[in-house]
Amino acid sequence: MKLIKYMPLCLLALMAACNNQRQEKPHIKAGKAVHAKDKSISEILKEAMHEDPLEYNVWDPFTYVKTGRLLNSGDKTALVIQRPDDLHLQVELFTLLGNTWKLNDKILLPEKHLIQFHVFVQDYNFDGCNDFYIQATNSNSYAMSRGNLITVNPENYKLIYHAEVRSFANMAPDAQTKTVFTDSLTECLPMKPVVCKIPNKWIHDKLVPQKVKCHCP
Repeated sequence: MKLIKYMPLCLLALMAACNNQRQEKPHIKAGKAVHAKDKSISEILKEAMHEDPLEYNVWDPFTYVKTGRLLNSGDKTALVIQRPDDLHLQVELFTLLGNTWKLNDKILLPEKHLIQFHVFVQDYNFDGCNDFYIQATNSNSYAMSRGNLITVNPENYKLIYHAEVRSFANMAPDAQTKTVFTDSLTECLPMKPVVCKIPNKWIHDKLVPQKVKCHCP
């Protein structure tokens, strides 16, 4: 009888102990990359002095760093992309001179959507210096990659943003013809689009689509 009498008290004590253990357990927010958030741009660039190449990407807060011989086979450069707010991207280009990263240029470009981020490094305007294409979106059906093109002046490494290509899809530079090809979808039948290749030429430092007829089969 005494055992039955004291069992509720024991159960209460056990439950209290379990509650105390649950309260004392530290709360860790899922997905939090503390080591990444605590790294400053200067710390990443300092590390990049001794590593070639280096690529660093953190989504929250959005920070992207890519270093190496990005523009040519000579200078070691660093591309830094951050998101100061929900409507813009801040792009910076640095060159390593001795033990110092020199800022060549910094621009702020509009960008509301940053769903499938990726950076392509190619010579898009055929001047012998690589440029940057920052992909923002890419459709799930027939892949249509859209984003922001930034060309680099080979003389002073200044950044030039090309707003005229923001709606272009699947940009593919062809050095032999000095043409940047893009894709356009023509709806011939429901749910059966036809892909049309659009040639684009550089005219007065702007990429201009050339007239082409896209026929349905």
